[in-house]
Amino acid sequence: MKFNIGTTDIPSQSTGATRLAANTIHTVKFDGAEAETIEKKDKSATFDVLRLKFKGENGLFDHVIFEPKAGDEVQQENSFGSKNPSNLENLIFTVKHLLSAVAPTVAKQIEDKGLNIDGWNGKGGLREFVVNNTKKSIGAEVQIKLLADKDGNPQFPGFPLGMSREGNVYPRTNFIGQNLSFTPKEIERMNSVASAKPSSMPAAAAKQEEDELIF
Repeated sequence: MKFNIGTTDIPSQSTGATRLAANTIHTVKFDGAEAETIEKKDKSATFDVLRLKFKGENGLFDHVIFEPKAGDEVQQENSFGSKNPSNLENLIFTVKHLLSAVAPTVAKQIEDKGLNIDGWNGKGGLREFVVNNTKKSIGAEVQIKLLADKDGNPQFPGFPLGMSREGNVYPRTNFIGQNLSFTPKEIERMNSVASAKPSSMPAAAAKQEEDELIF
């Protein structure tokens, strides 16, 4: 797969160490990018991933980017009759967003000249490019924005790109950089989760008992 890094505007944790809290903007230090192979828990498959690491006073955060698969370059129709940016466009945005924050000289060169990268793995691949071009930036201080996933774990905002009515892709949020803030949509989402009330145990038990009496 080819990666056109010049066209786009600017899941998981790796260790048992303390993780940075979700729904918070943290000041951290960039701790490097790693090309890594990880294995499914049942050992049925392996994945070549790019891991972006950050270290704060209160914990760690890793963002894992999986190799795109066939079809990830396709913009999918949404329920509003228009299209969403593709998974590949969101991936490229994340890479450029990181470079803009920790390696601005590299990001400026890409902005001025464009850059096409052929492949994910091996010499000259996207993973090697990111690792090599961020080595000098290890220790750089940045802010990162973390939201809670459905299980409450910290993650970068999902699907950070939007698409205008004219079909132009644009960033809906920033999550690596300086002077970050939550968007109104992100605040609404956090408030919605915070106000959600779980079912009371007595009510749940009664419902279970009722279900058990129905044959």
